[in-house]
Amino acid sequence: MRHKWILASALAIAALSSTAHAAWAATGFVKFDIRMDNGVTYLYPALPNGSLSYPLGGNCQWNRLVIDNAGDNWGSVENGKRMYAMLLTARAQGLRVDFGYDDTSGPHCRLAQLFVEWNN
Repeated sequence: MRHKWILASALAIAALSSTAHAAWAATGFVKFDIRMDNGVTYLYPALPNGSLSYPLGGNCQWNRLVIDNAGDNWGSVENGKRMYAMLLTARAQGLRVDFGYDDTSGPHCRLAQLFVEWNN
């Protein structure tokens, strides 16, 4: 009987002390705008009506995602450069993109994943 109580207590402690996991989110395929200020690149997903007030989830503020000198969400400068090149190409061709991000990394949520809807 005592072993059951110890096991139950251990499981309860483990459940209560587990760390919170990031909530992965994505915009779905959207048009977007790119803006820069003070070395930071801001990506604004657009609503179907063209408004740049796309509501990002979680604690991401200002309806935008970020790529900065540190690169992407995981600090990879090289990956950030590759995503930026894809974004410029997609923007120049008027293509839609799907932004993936961690919606608990705000208030300045960083771009973590990018899909471009290439025309076949």
